[in-house]
Amino acid sequence: MKNILIIDDHDIVRTGVANLIKKRFPDTFIDHANDIISALQKIEGQNYDLAIIDIKLPNGSTLDLVKETKEKNENCKILMFSGLDEIQYGERFLKLKVNGFLSKNEPVEEILNAINIIFKDDVYMSNELKKKVSKRKFRIDKNPLEQLSSRELEVLSYLLDGYGNLEIAHELDLKNSTVSTYKKRLMEKFDVKNILDLLEKYKMLSNEI
Repeated sequence: MKNILIIDDHDIVRTGVANLIKKRFPDTFIDHANDIISALQKIEGQNYDLAIIDIKLPNGSTLDLVKETKEKNENCKILMFSGLDEIQYGERFLKLKVNGFLSKNEPVEEILNAINIIFKDDVYMSNELKKKVSKRKFRIDKNPLEQLSSRELEVLSYLLDGYGNLEIAHELDLKNSTVSTYKKRLMEKFDVKNILDLLEKYKMLSNEI
């Protein structure tokens, strides 16, 4: 029997994915968590074979969740499952040694293919993401988006959604001063002075990747 933990803050996503998995793999125990705190509690109290994790979750940082999962449950494989741009975010998480990145824009049945590949000890990526990872070996990136740290990209994603510093600090469980530091770095790397300019430059640069 395989133990799978689905971590997503939308009930309909967790239920839909769980039902799909149970139809294909009936001899499977499926557990649920809707935020970082509940996910960490589950991981500390139960051994899982696979964690399916959305990138943006309430009450903490998904980057920290991935690291904690690997530390506390080293045999647990990790599939990132997100609506965020896989070209920008996929490679970042693959560098953290997750076992796959699946876009929510793919047909829902593709999650079964991803699970099969991961349980065969391979890494799941879309063809587009594979091309990007392959090209990376042969080019020097000058696009500021490609030079952001994973944490900077995480903070940027909330800024793009209109969150203020205090809201981001709450969501990622960071100090307000820490968020301010990351925001300042982003402004410097994008060579802009305000959020509106940051958003405009992000749109322009994301089309160049």
